[in-house]
Amino acid sequence: MNHQRLVPSLLVLALIALFAGAPAVAQESPEESSPTAERETDEAAEDEEEDDAAGPDAMEPEADEAEAVEPEADEVPAMPTAPTTTPDAETLQPAMRSGETPRAFAEYASEAGSTGAAPAGGTGSAAGVDWGGLTRETMLEPSQTFPSVEWHGSFRFRAESFYHLGLGTNGTSPHLPPLQSTVSPDRADGAFQGFPESAGDESLARFHDRGSTRTGGANMRFRLQPIFHVAEDLRLHLEVDVLDNVVLGTQPDRRFGHPTDQTSQSRTGLVEQDNLLVVRQAYGEVQTFLGTLTVGRQASHWGLGILDHGGGGWQSLREPRTSYRGVPLAGHTCLDCDYATTLDRVQFRMNLFDTYLAVSWDYNDAGLSNAVLGDATAFGQPRFLGRTDNTRSLTLQAFRRPLAPTEIAARNRTLKELRQPAFDWGLYVQHRRQTLQALGPMPEDGWMATGMSLWIPDLWLRFTHEPAFRRRIRLEVEAVAVLGSIDNVNEDVRTGGDDASELTSRDVRQFGAAAEFEMQTNALTWGLNSGLATGRDTDAPGGTYFGAHDGPIDPVGENSLTAFHFHPNYFVDMLMFREIIGTVTNAVYANPFLAYDFFSTQEDVFGLRTDLMFAFAMDSSTTPSGEGFYGVEADLQLYYREPRYGADLTFGLFFPGSAFNAVPGRQRMQSWRDNLGASPTFVDNRSARPAAAMQARLFWAF
Repeated sequence: MNHQRLVPSLLVLALIALFAGAPAVAQESPEESSPTAERETDEAAEDEEEDDAAGPDAMEPEADEAEAVEPEADEVPAMPTAPTTTPDAETLQPAMRSGETPRAFAEYASEAGSTGAAPAGGTGSAAGVDWGGLTRETMLEPSQTFPSVEWHGSFRFRAESFYHLGLGTNGTSPHLPPLQSTVSPDRADGAFQGFPESAGDESLARFHDRGSTRTGGANMRFRLQPIFHVAEDLRLHLEVDVLDNVVLGTQPDRRFGHPTDQTSQSRTGLVEQDNLLVVRQAYGEVQTFLGTLTVGRQASHWGLGILDHGGGGWQSLREPRTSYRGVPLAGHTCLDCDYATTLDRVQFRMNLFDTYLAVSWDYNDAGLSNAVLGDATAFGQPRFLGRTDNTRSLTLQAFRRPLAPTEIAARNRTLKELRQPAFDWGLYVQHRRQTLQALGPMPEDGWMATGMSLWIPDLWLRFTHEPAFRRRIRLEVEAVAVLGSIDNVNEDVRTGGDDASELTSRDVRQFGAAAEFEMQTNALTWGLNSGLATGRDTDAPGGTYFGAHDGPIDPVGENSLTAFHFHPNYFVDMLMFREIIGTVTNAVYANPFLAYDFFSTQEDVFGLRTDLMFAFAMDSSTTPSGEGFYGVEADLQLYYREPRYGADLTFGLFFPGSAFNAVPGRQRMQSWRDNLGASPTFVDNRSARPAAAMQARLFWAF
């Protein structure tokens, strides 16, 4: 040990502590450091350069010497302390890279942390940032190494039991009767005209249960959504569903092919083969000084989601909803969604004067490629056979809502500290075109000159205000129109068929709108959801192509294409629209609701929610019976939520209105005609009976 160096060093440290004053130095910020300190820093840097030139041996003092020259913690200029609740490193990283000073970081932490809100992309934890011990050099260091992987995902288990989904009318609901009610060798009992027999198998007679009304089952989905950080401004996004909506019971094939066998092979049943591994999204993202560019297959979500709905993927921006139908957890917006608007898209987004502008080029339909000719590998890759049969869309978006971490922090401060209202808005305009349409999978099947041109404007508005603690008001509205024309919808014009003289051009006039209002007062939340969607324009009897579950729209049979369908992920009830009609279409509805949290903390919440639904047809001529009243539904839900786990139990009861009654001469649903051989029209009157459902769900998210 070299005492000759140790003693002077200790004396120097004592003199510095005595004259400079350690407590006073600890309160200084790096910007307020004295010129003397700066000269000492420069001299230390020069000494370090001299040590480097002297070689490795000169740079390694003995252990005691190293301890002696190491400055104490009080000598390091410290930043002003911020509240204990602070953003994590991931939230602060964009600001750190911008070159802001430590004092600016402290002010940002105060604004973001004092709200208690979870940072975007984080887990909501407030730990992990020691503001007093950070220096400017430390804060400007990257918070992660590259490449790295950021993992997100969810798991959902859903068990359901339905009662009387067929409504007892044998054809005004798309749901077929339970299997046990159809296994009879004799149909002479006149259940209804046209019901097929079961191949005359007398052994099935004792299993026949004509009055059976119950169906149900359980399914699951494991979704992985990793983000691969290639570099600081380069990311790759992937969304993969493992066992997507696989029904429990479609287990791996039994080794000996009999239910008594417990040995199974390492693959699932043939029915579920397509759901083993489903790639939903795969796209790249790069941030430039002008904006953000994304390329690949990606989900598209806009506004409330009645037009484009992303399907419940993970998002860095968390916007909690009072409605628990979609179950937002850990950044996942809708864990119960079964559909998604997924597009092959190239998009560029930039921020100009606090307003985001985005332009997208979408590949909606590629048309025929050389893959259908069997020479997909002739050029190393499949290629289009032409461009005129492609469907392409150009989308422009202008919106104002918080996306960046600093914007989210400022929004939280506006709502929760300043108690001022916030207003968000967005305008979406899309133009979609197609010139030709292939009439089959092969070129020899022919072509039809469709001449489709569509304009799709969509306006979204949101008002949010939190006047006091646990008091919140939200009003959100979205309105969309699909306008345009199709020059030709009748392939008989090309083939010279019997209907070649019919009018083939069609106008497209579709409208939809939805509004959500909610008010929270302590543990009580109440509100009203409402909306409308236009229906079909046809002179044909109702029943054919009613709703969303009864086959595709037939453009030839329509005077104009006016039926607007809400995205099926936009849940408004449990039975009427979601299960029987399929989604909101040809309807005006009102959904008042009331929710109460029995207990609610920062960690979990347990409560009860009840919903009522009233709905009418906008055009009664296209309903199954020709009447306009859809009915009334009542739903009751018990829910429990944690940041990464959720569970609920829901009961639903639907009282169908006169629109679902069977009327002689009106058409049955297509599913009954095609699958059961039922007569095309009803032969007697039948009143629709109530339907019920019970659903249990479990969710894990990270």
